[in-house]
Amino acid sequence: MDRDAAGHRRARRGHLPAVQSVLGAISLGWAIGFWMLASGAIQLVDAFGDRNDRSWKVAMGIFYMIRARLLIFSTIGLVVVGTLVEVSFLLRGIYLAVMSLKLRKRMQP
Repeated sequence: MDRDAAGHRRARRGHLPAVQSVLGAISLGWAIGFWMLASGAIQLVDAFGDRNDRSWKVAMGIFYMIRARLLIFSTIGLVVVGTLVEVSFLLRGIYLAVMSLKLRKRMQP
């Protein structure tokens, strides 16, 4: 640690941006984890309140709850966190595409 003119310790300038970027990535993982937790809970509540596409909604709700648990409560590396988020977004896109095709089929006369 370096000392400033008053004798107080201060961090070296090169280390601070690296620490801030890592903390930013971790907090982003937590934020996405909490979003997935809420989304999974909403999917499960919706699945038991609506008979349409119940199996998809239950599967997505459980999947999101598992991913949220991994993102929020584990000490895994940032690469794994990024991979979990990527897979979650990919599956969410597939789910939305399937649901939109089913809705389109229902809306046709």
